[in-house]
Amino acid sequence: MENGKDVDCEVAIDEKLLDDLRKMFTESEDELSCVSSLIESVNDLNDNSVVNESEMKKRFVLFSFPVPSKPFHLPYATQKSLIANTLLSHKWFSKGHILQTHETGVLYPITHFIELALDEEKDNVCLLDRWELGKGMLLYQSLYEELFRMDIPVIVTPNPNDKISTQAFIIVGIKTLDHTFNTMFEENWKELSGARSIYLSLSTDYGLSEIILYRRVKPQDCTSFVYVLLVKLNNVTITNHLFLLDYVHRMRLRMLGYISLYGHLVEKTVVVDFSQIS
Repeated sequence: MENGKDVDCEVAIDEKLLDDLRKMFTESEDELSCVSSLIESVNDLNDNSVVNESEMKKRFVLFSFPVPSKPFHLPYATQKSLIANTLLSHKWFSKGHILQTHETGVLYPITHFIELALDEEKDNVCLLDRWELGKGMLLYQSLYEELFRMDIPVIVTPNPNDKISTQAFIIVGIKTLDHTFNTMFEENWKELSGARSIYLSLSTDYGLSEIILYRRVKPQDCTSFVYVLLVKLNNVTITNHLFLLDYVHRMRLRMLGYISLYGHLVEKTVVVDFSQIS
């Protein structure tokens, strides 16, 4: 009997130890799974999700940045409406995307971009004159070629409180006159342009789908950005909109270039002649 009791006790102890070991290994596997997921996402950023210029057919895009030709004293919202209406009334801008900033006080409240067909030759692209929009407006228009692209699978976690989502864009513009810096920038573009930070910071809640770096082809002057980073977000809602604005503001504080958050322009404003504003 005593031997039987001893055997039962030993079996019970062994089972308890096994249960503890199972729990310990299960927790370790969960932690390893989380770490593995993070490592995979960083590896994707470094390797799989990035397509460089040698692996793709050249894509071109036209960016337009209109600004008033002289300062005038009007509320910022009014200035934005006037610039937007000027573009909307011009037939050239009927195609492509007219974007308005979600912020206040940025240099370019309205911008426009249009992606050209893959078979369109860059030498056949004619840029609009700087005074095309009238005496009261300056138009900074440039042709860019796609240098690097990150295509990111969109996995959005649905929020029952958000019934409507919209598309938004983060635009980063960088000016430089130093060719040595240009080489260094292109070799380390993910860090210097903010692409890595955006990729790791903006979760699937925002529907991050594309990060594209463009390099200017023409004109070769110092008035336009040499590089433009375009970030596409497909799930901006009332809930996460303020957090996105805060992120862009904090990113601006540690950047040397231009950055702002944009969305599609949906309304046309009253026609106003810039030449009549003093």
